[in-house]
Amino acid sequence: MGRFSPVAPARVRMQVVPVGRIERSRFNAVVNALVQYASIVKLVDIETRDDQQFLLSPKAFPQGSLLFSYHTSPPSVAEYQLSPYELFRSPQLVLGIVGGFDSEKEDKETGELGKATETLREHYPHAIHRHILLLPEAEGGPHAKGENVSRIAKSDDDEGGLALHDAVCEAAACFLAELSTYAKATQASPTIQTPGQKFSNRLSAWSLRSDDDSNNNNNSNNNKVSSGYSTPTQSAEVNSPVGGDEDSSRPPSRGIRSPPPSSSTEQTHSSNTAPSASARSDSRNSDNSRQSGRPGSQDRAPVHAIAPMGSQSKSKARGKARVGIVVGHIYIMAGHWSEALRTLIEHTNAAKKHSDPLWHAKGLEGIVVSMLLLAWTGSEFSIPSICYPAAERSHSSHVHKLSIHSAADFRPADAAHQASVRRLSTSLPDLLKQILSLYESSEGSLELPTLMLAEIKIRFCNLMAVVYQSNNELSGLTLTAIVTDNCEAVTKKLSGSGPSGSLSKPSIAAIINEALQADLEILTTSDQVTILAGAYNVYAMLNMDRKGAAVLKDIMAVLTAALDQASRLRAAEAGIHPAASLSADTIVDPIATVAADSGGINNIVSRIAQIYGIHLLSTSAENNRSDLLQFGNKALKSELLKAIVSFCEATPNPEGMLRATAALFKTSTMFAVMDPSPSQPGTLITRDEQLRLATTFAKTVAVSKHMGMFNVQAQFWDELLVRGLAFEPRDEVHNIVPHCLDRHAAKVALQPQISGNPLIYDPNALRDVAIVQHRQIIIRNEPQKCYLTLQNPLDIPVEVESIELVTGGHEYMWLDTKDFSAITLEPLQIQPVCLFVAPSTIGDFNIIGCRVKVASCGEQFFPIFTEPWAPTPEQLVKHQGQSALEANARALVAMPKRMIVPVTSAPTMPVLEVESISAPESHLVLLDGEEQTVNIVLRNTSGVPAEIYNVCDEECNMHLSDSGTFLTESHNSTLDEPKGWALVKPGESVLFSVSVIGHNGETKALLDIYYRPCPYSRVDAYARVLRLPFTLTVHPALLLHTSDASDIDDNFFSLSFHVTNAWTNPIGIRFEIRYPLHLPDNMQPDADAQLLPGETRLVDLVLHRDLFRSWPHDTDAELEMVLWRTIVLIWQEWSPPSPSSPLVRSGRTLLRDLRLFGDELAFVRGAVLRVSHSVPRPHTASVSWPCTVRFHMENRTESPSPTLAVRLAAVQQGAPDAAAVAFTGSQARGVNSIAAGATVAVDFVVSVTTRGRVRLAGEYGPLGLEGQGMERWSGRVWVEFEAV
Repeated sequence: MGRFSPVAPARVRMQVVPVGRIERSRFNAVVNALVQYASIVKLVDIETRDDQQFLLSPKAFPQGSLLFSYHTSPPSVAEYQLSPYELFRSPQLVLGIVGGFDSEKEDKETGELGKATETLREHYPHAIHRHILLLPEAEGGPHAKGENVSRIAKSDDDEGGLALHDAVCEAAACFLAELSTYAKATQASPTIQTPGQKFSNRLSAWSLRSDDDSNNNNNSNNNKVSSGYSTPTQSAEVNSPVGGDEDSSRPPSRGIRSPPPSSSTEQTHSSNTAPSASARSDSRNSDNSRQSGRPGSQDRAPVHAIAPMGSQSKSKARGKARVGIVVGHIYIMAGHWSEALRTLIEHTNAAKKHSDPLWHAKGLEGIVVSMLLLAWTGSEFSIPSICYPAAERSHSSHVHKLSIHSAADFRPADAAHQASVRRLSTSLPDLLKQILSLYESSEGSLELPTLMLAEIKIRFCNLMAVVYQSNNELSGLTLTAIVTDNCEAVTKKLSGSGPSGSLSKPSIAAIINEALQADLEILTTSDQVTILAGAYNVYAMLNMDRKGAAVLKDIMAVLTAALDQASRLRAAEAGIHPAASLSADTIVDPIATVAADSGGINNIVSRIAQIYGIHLLSTSAENNRSDLLQFGNKALKSELLKAIVSFCEATPNPEGMLRATAALFKTSTMFAVMDPSPSQPGTLITRDEQLRLATTFAKTVAVSKHMGMFNVQAQFWDELLVRGLAFEPRDEVHNIVPHCLDRHAAKVALQPQISGNPLIYDPNALRDVAIVQHRQIIIRNEPQKCYLTLQNPLDIPVEVESIELVTGGHEYMWLDTKDFSAITLEPLQIQPVCLFVAPSTIGDFNIIGCRVKVASCGEQFFPIFTEPWAPTPEQLVKHQGQSALEANARALVAMPKRMIVPVTSAPTMPVLEVESISAPESHLVLLDGEEQTVNIVLRNTSGVPAEIYNVCDEECNMHLSDSGTFLTESHNSTLDEPKGWALVKPGESVLFSVSVIGHNGETKALLDIYYRPCPYSRVDAYARVLRLPFTLTVHPALLLHTSDASDIDDNFFSLSFHVTNAWTNPIGIRFEIRYPLHLPDNMQPDADAQLLPGETRLVDLVLHRDLFRSWPHDTDAELEMVLWRTIVLIWQEWSPPSPSSPLVRSGRTLLRDLRLFGDELAFVRGAVLRVSHSVPRPHTASVSWPCTVRFHMENRTESPSPTLAVRLAAVQQGAPDAAAVAFTGSQARGVNSIAAGATVAVDFVVSVTTRGRVRLAGEYGPLGLEGQGMERWSGRVWVEFEAV
C-alpha cells in the first residue's frame, strides 16, 4: 500500500500508461519490472550534463534517492483536489510505454513518437514531466535517444532490470530539471490554499480555502472556486493578496486546471506572461465581474482594502510559510532530504508562530519523513526542538540532549548518527500523536477532508506499528522496511512495549478506530475500500486478527453494495432483470476475466473465513483435506458465509461463490457420523434457503461450463458421506471358497477369523482405521454386488452422479463400476446404494474408500466411516479460537475411525448351472432309511473348463451313487479325489447320480458340488461350490420303543425292544450286527421276521460286549452312537413286485430313535474291571495267625484305567457270630493305571483274634477323579470266611 506508506510524502507518483498498440501481458510485465527494479533510484545513478545546472540537481545530495510509486490508473478527483497540500497524490511524472517500432523505418518511428508525445500532453496536462519508454521489437534495434524518449535495446534479455533502471534514470534526470522549475515557480507564489470541507456539513463538496478565510468567514461563500487541480502558485482569487504593483515582478499564477509547463523553457516563458485562459475562465465562474486583463482579483480588493495592515502582514507571512512547506516537500520528493529538513524546520516554525495548525502539522510530517530517510541513508541529522513539547524544550536536560555537536557530546560520525536515530525512535510516538492532534484542528468552519485525515491516521499507525514490532528500535532493517513498505521483513515484537513504553497495541488500535468511525459514507466506494484496507493492514501487523476480520467484513459489505448497484444499473441499461447478471446470456469475457483475476478476492474471503474459524473447501480435489479445527459460533459463521456468498455472487466470482456456498452447507449442518436414529438434529438454515442455495449452486456450475470454464467446480462439503461398505453374499451358484486338497473347502471357509491385535500396545497400528478381518473374495472381470451406505444431513435431496471404489496398496488394481445410474439421497437419511464392481486383475488389495461425484461438485475421495462419531470441543485454552491456528492441535483431535475392507481378486472362474434334476422341484418323499437316486445335469455356461473334484453333503444324507460315474458329452470320468477329476468343458453338460437316504425328522438336504478352473494355480487356489438344496418328506416305516437291557455274563448282554410296523404294507425285517472281525460269524441274530401293518413284536438280541469296546464309549452319548452304528435294522416291503410297482421299497433303519437310560446303559457297558479275591486256605483262617486277602483287578477295556484306590474294611462287627478282626498296615491301597487287558494284584494282611465269621468289604474307585464316565471304574467286593 504505497499511499499508506510512512514515507508516502516522499514518493513520486508515476503514471504508467500504454501508448499505441501493445499487448496487455507485455505491458503488465513492464510495469511489474518497473516496480521490482526501478522503485528506488539513487541520485548518484542519475547522469546529467556538466553544463546543466538546476535547483534539484542530483549532484547536490548524492546520498539521496527518488522513490517512485507506479500506478496504472489515474487518481480520483478528490485526490487531485488535495494537491499541492499533499503533492504526492497527483501524478508528477507520466511514463508512456510504446510497444516498439521497426528499427529500419526511422522516419515512421519519429512520426509515431511525436504523436505519442502529443497524446500524453493532451491527456495528462497536469503532470510536471511526460516521458516515453520505447520497447523495440524482438530482434532489437539501435539505442536511439530523443527528447523525453528512452529506448531499450533488448527488453526481453534484460536480466536484473538494468535496461529499465537506466531508462528510468534518464526520465528521472528530465523530471528533476522540470521539477526545479516547478519549485522556483512555487517559491514565487505568495500563498497556497488549504483543502478542506465544511465542519458543519460533511456532505458538502470539497472546497479550496485561502489563508484569509480564517479572518473573513462572512465572505467564505464568495471565495469558493470550482474543484480541480491546484497548482503550487496562487489562484485567481488570491493572486495578489495585497494589491498594487509590488507583486508585478512575481510570475503570474496558472489556473486551477491549467497544466504545468512541460519544460523549463516553457516555464520561463510563462513567468513573464499574463494568467492563462483557464485561470481566467475559472475566475469568471466565481465572479462575473472579473476582467480578463487584470492580474489580480477585483472582488477581493475591497476586503483587503478595508483589512488592517497587521492582518495583511500576518496573511503574507502565513502564505510564505505555506509556500516554504510545499517547497520542502518538493525537496523531499527530489531526494534532497537534508535541504528539505532545513527548509521545513524554518517554515514550520513560521506556521506555528502564525497559528496555522494544519500547515504546522504538514511541516512536522515532512520533518519526520526527512529524518526517517536521512536515518535510512546513514546521514547525520539532529531532531529539531519543534518536534518536542514545550515543556521538554524548556528543560535543560532536553537542551543537552539536543546538543549532539557540542564538545561534551563529541563522538564519531556513526555514533552521532546512532544517537540521533535512538532519539528519533524515542520521540516518534509522541511526535506523531502531536501531529495528529494538529491535523484534527480546523480553520474556522473548515477542516481537512475525511479521506485525507483518515489516510494520515492510517499512515501514522503503519509507522507506529512497525516501530512497535521492532521493539521501538529504528534499526537498519526496520528503516528499510519503512522505506520499501515491506513490513513483513520486520522482526516481530517479543515482549514489552519498548524502552519508552508510550506505544501499545491498544493505543494504535484506538487511532485506527477513530479513522474508521469517521463519516466514510460520503466517500466513493474505492476510497472507502482503500481506507478499510489500510486499517486491516495495521491490524494485521499488530496480530489483531478479530478486528482485522471485522474490517474485512466491512470491505466485503461495501463492495457487495457497490457491485449490486452497478449490476442493477447495467441491467436497467440493457433492459434485463438484475438477476440475469450471471446467466447463459452474459458476456463471457468479463466473467472469465474476473474469475482469472480473482486472486485478491479469494485471499480476502479465505482470510476472513480463517479468522472466524471457517474451513473453506478448495476447488481442487487434491487439496480437499479434512480440517477439524472448527471454532466459533455457528450462527455467526453462517451469517458471515451468507455475506460471502452475496459478495462472490455480486463480483461475479463463480469459484468463490461455490466455495462459500459449500462452506455454508458444511457449517450449517451437523459435521458428524450420523446415528441411524429416527430423530436427527436440524440445520441452522431453513429448507427453503437450502433449496435456493442448491439452485444457485447448480446454476453457477452450469453457466460456468456454458462459458467454457469447465474447471469451476466445488467440493462436496460432507467429508463423512460414506458410512459403510458390504458385499452381498453370493448365491448358491456362484459361491467362492478357498481350495484345499485334504479337506472340504466349506470347512476352511467356516474357520473363525482372528480379530483384533494380539499386542496390548502396538505403536505401528493404525489407531484411526477399523480393519475388517474377513477377506472378501471376488472374481476378475465378474461383477460383484455390494452395498455402499451414504448419509445426507441436509433437509433437501442430494443427487449422486457416479461412484467408484478406491483401492490402496497396488496402483495396478482398480475396480470398474458396472451400469451405475444417478441416484438421489433422501433428506436426513442413511441410504444404501447398490453397486456392481469387477476387479481388473488378480491379487490381494484393500478398499480404502470411494470416489464420489455429487451433482455440481467435483469428483473427490471419501473414506469409509462406520461408527457414529462427532468432534468433541477442545478443552485446552491454547487450542481454542485463534490460538488453534498457530498451535499444532490437529494431532490432538480424535479422528473418526476409517474402515478398510480387505479383498482378494481370484482368477476367472467357471460357472456350472443346473440344467435339470430328476426330482420334481427338488422334492423327495421317502420312508425312514429308504434310499432313492436323483439324476442331476449341470452345464458349464462360462468360457473356462471346470473340474469337479468333490461332491458331498455335510449332513451325510446324500452321496454319489455306487457307480460314481460322471457322464459328459465328450467322455466319461470317474470321480477319484485326488487322482482324477471330472472335467466339464465350456458349453458342455455333465450327468451324475446321487443317493438320498431318508431319516426321521430330516426336512432338507444340501448337496455341495465343488469345482475349480482347469488348469488351476496352487498359488491362487480358489474354487466354486454349487449348493443344491433338496426338501425331504420322510415317513416312518418302523417304530422302535420300550427298550430294556440286562446283563448275562462278563461277555454278553441282552437288549430287548418292541418293533411296530408304521407303514401300510407288510414289512420283512432282519437285523445286521456289525461285529469286529475277531468274533465268529454265527453270532448274528435269527432269520427274517414279518410284520403286518400295525403289528408290534418284541425283539430280544443277545449281543457280545466286544461290539462296542473298539469304539470310544466312555460317555452315554458315545455308547448310544456305537449302538446306532453297529446294530442295523434292514427292512423290505414283503409283497412281491407287481407290474404297476416294479420296484420293491427297502431301507435301513438305525436305532437312533431307541433311547436307553442310565441303568440300561450300565448293563450294556458291563464292568470294566474284573475283581476277584483269594485267601491262603479256602474259606478258613487260623485265629491269631496273619491271613493275606488278595484282590485280582483286570482291565477289560481297550484303554488304560485311571489311578485307582482300593480299601478293605470289616462289616457286621456287632453280629453274634462275628469274629474280631485287626488289620496289619493301611486299610487303603493306591493302584496305578492298569493297562488295557492287564491284571493287577492288591494284598491286605488281616489278623483274626477270636473265632467266628469274618465279613470284609473291598471298595475300589478312581483316585481323586470326578466326571462323566468315572463311576464305571468304581465297585465293591464281599469277602467271607471262618476263623478257627
